[in-house]
Formats: sequence, C-alpha cells, structure tokens
Amino acid sequence: MIITISGKPGSGKSTVARLLAKRLNVPHFSAGGFMRDIARQRRLDVTELARRAESDLSINALVDERTIELSHHALSFVMDGRMAWRFIPSGVKVLLVVSEKEASRRLREREPKRFKSLAAALAEVRARTSCERAQFKAQYGVDFLAKKNYDVVIDTTERSAEDVVALILEKMKSKEKKD
Repeated sequence: MIITISGKPGSGKSTVARLLAKRLNVPHFSAGGFMRDIARQRRLDVTELARRAESDLSINALVDERTIELSHHALSFVMDGRMAWRFIPSGVKVLLVVSEKEASRRLREREPKRFKSLAAALAEVRARTSCERAQFKAQYGVDFLAKKNYDVVIDTTERSAEDVVALILEKMKSKEKKD
C-alpha cells in the first residue's frame, strides 16, 4: 500500500506521514527530504534551492524522478510531498487542509527563532502557498490544493496528528469495504 500526503505549509503533512508510516510499519519518504539532499549536494541551503526551483525546472524534475523511481521499487510506503499524488497515481492520495491561523501558529511553534511573530509566520504561509501554487500550475498544469485530485481530504485545524492518522486509517478501511 502506498499513501501520499499533500497540503499547505503547517497542515501537518510531514508529522502525519511519519506517524502513519510508523503505525503501518512501512518506510516514510519526503519530497522535502529529497530537496534537502539536493541542496546538500549543491552546497546550498533549502531556502536558496527552493528560490532557484522557481526558475530552474530541473530541480523539481529531480524530486519528481526520485518519487517516480521510488514508486517502481517499493511496494508499501508513506510519502509526504505537495506533488507526490501526481507522480504516484496508484497510491491513496490524501490532502490535509488547515486554516491559515493554525498553520501560522504551528510554524511559529516549530521554528520560533525564524518566526518572531504570528504575523511573520502567516506571511510565510501565504507566500509559500502562493508561490508553490503558481509554480506547479505553470510546470505541471495542476493546482496541488484542488480537492478533486485526492481520495481523502481532512481538515487538520482542530485535530491532533494522532487523530488525523486514525481518521486516514478509518477512511481507508471504509474505502476497502466499498471496493
């Protein structure tokens, strides 16, 4: 079983993906991890690599290739990444949605030195979401936040990561019964 998890910054996709993989006893992979690997290889920080990816389509292509390759060699895993659903069409595709206010709170809590205020975190959520939507629309012709692209959509605003994992597993069980 392959599960892909997408969502805006602060939606909980990485946390939920790690917990879900542990619960299912399968490997966890992350598009963000792939980006960090590429950044290390190029002796850049991830922020700089992400800026370059806006105009250098080969960077996202490297992440896409690793994602596709992974889907050809691993039978079961959980992967978080904004576009993973597109490159692993056979997987269960999950979208996590969250209010901007809660996403900002989570980012600030996770990185208080980087985000000195909720306003700074909110600006980051909005900027990254806008940039990534435009970038992926231009490069792939899709909106990664369009709910029609997913099998399961969960609002994480008022849910713990553990609750979201339980809900994903519940929805997958009910989907299996229907199939």
